Amino acid sequence: ENEEVTDQIHVELIFKKIFLHHSGKFIKELQKEVNGTLKEGTEGMSAPQQPNCMLTFDPKHPDKEDAILMVKARRSVLEKATELTKTGLEKFKDLVIKMSADPYIVPRIIGRNGETIKKLTDGKPCFMEVSRTSGDVTLGATNATELENLKKEIDALMEKNALLRMDAANPDMIMAQIREFNRSKIKNEMLALANVDADTKQKCFILRGEKEKLPEAKKMFEEYLAKTFLDELAVTGNDIADLLNGGKGSTIVRLSNEFHAVLRADRDRKVVIIRGEETAVKDAKIRLDQFLHGGNGHSVARVAVTKSIVGGIIGKGGKHRQQLEQKFGVTVQISDSHVVAIRGPEEKVAECKIEVLKMVATARVTQTVPVDDEQKKKLEQNNTIRRIIRETATLITIADGNATIRGYFYDVNDAVAMLNEQLKGEYQSRIELDASHFKRVSASARDPSHFDRIQAETNASVAIDSENGSIL
Repeated sequence: ENEEVTDQIHVELIFKKIFLHHSGKFIKELQKEVNGTLKEGTEGMSAPQQPNCMLTFDPKHPDKEDAILMVKARRSVLEKATELTKTGLEKFKDLVIKMSADPYIVPRIIGRNGETIKKLTDGKPCFMEVSRTSGDVTLGATNATELENLKKEIDALMEKNALLRMDAANPDMIMAQIREFNRSKIKNEMLALANVDADTKQKCFILRGEKEKLPEAKKMFEEYLAKTFLDELAVTGNDIADLLNGGKGSTIVRLSNEFHAVLRADRDRKVVIIRGEETAVKDAKIRLDQFLHGGNGHSVARVAVTKSIVGGIIGKGGKHRQQLEQKFGVTVQISDSHVVAIRGPEEKVAECKIEVLKMVATARVTQTVPVDDEQKKKLEQNNTIRRIIRETATLITIADGNATIRGYFYDVNDAVAMLNEQLKGEYQSRIELDASHFKRVSASARDPSHFDRIQAETNASVAIDSENGSIL
C-alpha cells in the first residue's frame, strides 16, 4: 500500500514543450493541483503520511512521436493520481491547435535548417511540431493570445504558399516538361505569379504562390502547355549523328520545319525531345521513328564496318556514296563509329545493302591484337596460329607485342574472334539486324528473363549493342 510505484501517460510532444516552458511552470501547477485533491480529508495526518504524487517526463523515452509523463505515487493512491493528472491535462487542450498542410509546402513552413520555425517561436512561449510526411502541423503556446498570434502567422505563410495542382497531358514526360519550362522565356513572367514544379508521385504540375494570383498563373501555364506539348524518343549516339548530319539541311531541321515543332537532340540522355502543339508533336514522333527504325514502306539497314573500309565505301570526294544513293534512290550515312546506315524504300534499301556487303566482303583489311611474350609462346606451342590461318584463310604474324591479321573483312573478323578466345577465354560474335527487327528485339530485351534463359541453357551471354544496331 505504501510502496512507491509509477504509472505512464502518453502525451503529444507539444504538451511536453508547453509543460516544461518557464522552468516547468505548468507541470508544477498540475502536480500541485493533483496533490491538493489527493490530500483532501487528510489534514490530521502528519506530512509523511499524507498522499503525495510527483509528475516528471521520462528522460529515456525517445521524443520522436510522443512523450511519456510519469506519475509517481504510493500504490494506494496511484490510480487516483493518474486519473486526476489525465483530467488536469484536458484543461490544457485549448492551448493546442492542429492544422493540415500539403506535404509539398512543409519545407516552406519549417524553413532551411528550421529557420522559419525559429523565427516564429524564438523568444516566445510558442511551440511547433511539423510532420514532413503527413503535413500535420501542431501549434502550442502557454496562453490563448500567443497561440492565436502563432496561428495567424502560419495562416499567412500558407496563404502565401497556396498550391494548385494541374494534371499533365503526358505524365511520363512531366520532368522533361519542367526542364523545358525552365529554359523558356515565359519562366520569369510566371515567377511573378507563381513557382512551377512537378509532383512525380501524383504525376501532376504544382503551382505555388499567393492564393489570389494562382488563377492567373494557371491560365498562363495552360496556354504555355497547349503550345509546348512534349514527348521524346530514345535514340543512340549514331542516331543523333545521322539526325544532325547536314547542318541546316539535316533531318532534324527538316522534320522541325515540316511539322512546325521543335526537335532537339539531348546527347547526354540519348533522346530526341519534341516540343510543340500536341498533334504536331505526335505526327513528328511517328515520322522520326520511321526515319530511325523504318515503317510504312520506309526501311533502315545498318552495316558495321571498320575505319579502313569506310574510305572505300565513301570514295574519293564522296563519289562512291553518291553513286549508291543515285543508283538505289536511298540515303547513305556513315557514323563516327563506322556504322553504315542505309535509308529509303524497303526494296531499294535491301538492294543497296547487298551492294555494300559485297564491297565489305571483298575489301582487304588489317587488324591488330595485343599479344605479350608469354601469350605468344603459348600460341606457338599449341599451333593455334596455324589452325586459325587454316580455318579463316587469313595471314597472321606476331611481332613487337602485336598479332597482325590480314585478309578479307569477314575472314579477319572471324580470325580476331578466334584469337581473342584463346587469349581471353571468350569468343564474341555479332548478329546484325535491320532497324525494324532490332527495335523489336530491343523491346523484348527489356524483360531480362529472355536473355537470362539463353545464357542458362547455352552458357553464352547475350547483350544488345544499341549503337551499332546488333546483338553481341
